[in-house]
Amino acid sequence: MGTGMVKPERLELYTGRAAKGASGDFAELGCYAGRTTSMLCKLGKQHARMVHAIDSFKGMGEPGPNDGENYPKGKFDVGGVDGFAKLMSAQGLVLGHDYKAHAGYVPEVLYWADPELATLRLSFAYLDLDHYEPTLHALRWLWEHVYPGGVILCDDYDAPDGPHALAALALREWLGAKGEALHWDELSDDQVVIFR
Repeated sequence: MGTGMVKPERLELYTGRAAKGASGDFAELGCYAGRTTSMLCKLGKQHARMVHAIDSFKGMGEPGPNDGENYPKGKFDVGGVDGFAKLMSAQGLVLGHDYKAHAGYVPEVLYWADPELATLRLSFAYLDLDHYEPTLHALRWLWEHVYPGGVILCDDYDAPDGPHALAALALREWLGAKGEALHWDELSDDQVVIFR
């Protein structure tokens, strides 16, 4: 799978571009232990943006037919929202003040489980959900919730299993369906940046 980590300078570049180009908060979909979330919180403060951490916080959901066996249910469990908040607290970040946590599996958390997400508007999002189906649903949701001028940065464009599995397949299908009307660039480290 991809690196699962975005370089700090890349995150700073694209959050800065997004903050100049669009109003709205920052979000990470697929947070694991909060490394990227903590960087986003610092950048969010610089740009006066709230950060939204969107994850089950209980690990991966049930793999689908395009997901193979490398990411089984429960992998990356951090002990729920409380466990995630402890990890963030160790970095000096406070739930509700520095970031908000939205717990649940995609697509349920995006569409039904958390009413705040129905009206959330974003300028920047980092997407790293690994599995095919959640990634595809998240891309569709993000396209509706990221303002024009915003940025969506995605991990896992190139999977070790090849481009026909996991999130890599979802990204390729979604980008292909959007066609010429979409501006995006393939980056190093298995990442893709999409300009809204």
